[in-house]
Amino acid sequence: MPELAENADVVDEAGKCESELGLSRVRAAAYRRIIERYADAIRQGETKTVPQLKELILPHDASIAKAVDKLFNDMGRGTTAEGLVSFSFDRDFLDYAKTALKFVQSLSMIHSEVGVPFWMTPKDIIEIGAADSFDRALFYCSLLVSAGNSDARVRVVALDGGERHPLVVFTFENRFFAADPCGQQPLLDGENPDAILRELSIDGKRFIRSVFEFNNEDYEEFD
Repeated sequence: MPELAENADVVDEAGKCESELGLSRVRAAAYRRIIERYADAIRQGETKTVPQLKELILPHDASIAKAVDKLFNDMGRGTTAEGLVSFSFDRDFLDYAKTALKFVQSLSMIHSEVGVPFWMTPKDIIEIGAADSFDRALFYCSLLVSAGNSDARVRVVALDGGERHPLVVFTFENRFFAADPCGQQPLLDGENPDAILRELSIDGKRFIRSVFEFNNEDYEEFD
């Protein structure tokens, strides 16, 4: 009776999946309980002042360097047989920025249900394949600075309803570019920064104003 045997295999596989899902839920509940128990200690170590956010842009991090090399190779601009990197900033940076954005946008989204601040390192993000909105922006900005655009910055903007959201902005060849590493919108560009930002729609919420921006070198607040 081959059909019965096949059905039994399907039922058995479904049972294993349900068992693994149940175990994952138990583990998640346990991890959440541990995090909440030590929330004060975690919060003390992870909380950053706004100017300290500069420390989280890591263009020289080893994991960022590996990611940049992989992106170069994906573009066909990696290390040649002679040991030279064929990437040219003037020729290739814009294509690189688009390729890197697609990579960051492809990461799974983490929505923390525990109100404890925690910053993921580039190594964490690459190994887990996921990040929340702020870590995505930091990661993408680090990739851009590492590839030679020292002007790239994380810009925090205010949206409808008072929500704040991180974007990444940079200039290249006298044009302004803006990216939302959390959504699926392509890289936006133009000559007028405010006009470009007004084109962004984040979960149906519109841009109201820029609040502050920073990279690994500078920090600036907007009036």
